[in-house]
Amino acid sequence: MFAAVSPADVEAHQRRKMYAHAQRAAAVHAGHARPSAAPLGSMESNKPRAWYEDPIALGTLLIMLPPIGLAALWSSKRYSSDARWALTVMTGLTLCLGAAVVVALSALAR
Repeated sequence: MFAAVSPADVEAHQRRKMYAHAQRAAAVHAGHARPSAAPLGSMESNKPRAWYEDPIALGTLLIMLPPIGLAALWSSKRYSSDARWALTVMTGLTLCLGAAVVVALSALAR
């Protein structure tokens, strides 16, 4: 099914990747290349993220404090517009389901 990969192959691949990253960083530092010439992921991954952009923190905010979670979601640059809409719709559906459960339980308790 899959070709076998030895630990030496993985180490060589990681070494090549680190070497290429170091070359890009040295070229940008020396002024030979524009920072935009580096791959998009390498420059964005070095930026510090806000605590609320962490997926676990954002998920907790969306469930426990939905207005704050939605504000954090829509102010974050980490997620695409499609992901923002999907998370907004899913949060709304989850809240509707939770409200239906509370109403059903309160009706059964009478």
